[in-house]
Amino acid sequence: MSTNKKHLIYVYVAVFIVVIIVSSLTTVYISQSNESFFSGSKDGTEGNSSNTRFGKFDGHDACVKEIHRITDGTVIGLVSDDRTAKYESYNNTNQIVFQGEIQPPKTSFLSEQRSTHHASFKCSSSAKTNKVVNINVEKVDNLNLN
Repeated sequence: MSTNKKHLIYVYVAVFIVVIIVSSLTTVYISQSNESFFSGSKDGTEGNSSNTRFGKFDGHDACVKEIHRITDGTVIGLVSDDRTAKYESYNNTNQIVFQGEIQPPKTSFLSEQRSTHHASFKCSSSAKTNKVVNINVEKVDNLNLN
């Protein structure tokens, strides 16, 4: 192999290594300069620490516990409708709507169709403390939930 070809191969390898190093350093620089963009939560909340708030799905478990606590009867099925989850800026709350199947108290469970009633729960949790602020219950069937 001639020295000219060897020299050309060394130049290509050196250029290849320089391109990899430059692209890696550029990626690190851009990701660090856009730290607030990358540290924001998946639901669009800001990433800076002065405006920290819980995301709109963070109150889910607290809402489920509170729904079980306030319901007169047994909660057989409870599903959150994630499409309705939203942040309300005017009162700084996160809201999620749940659909539930409730078995009335002191009745035996026969089946989900014959023994339960449907109810809709709109749960609001504080975006600052992540505690349940309010639950609105829409009684779809004849069942006293309160």
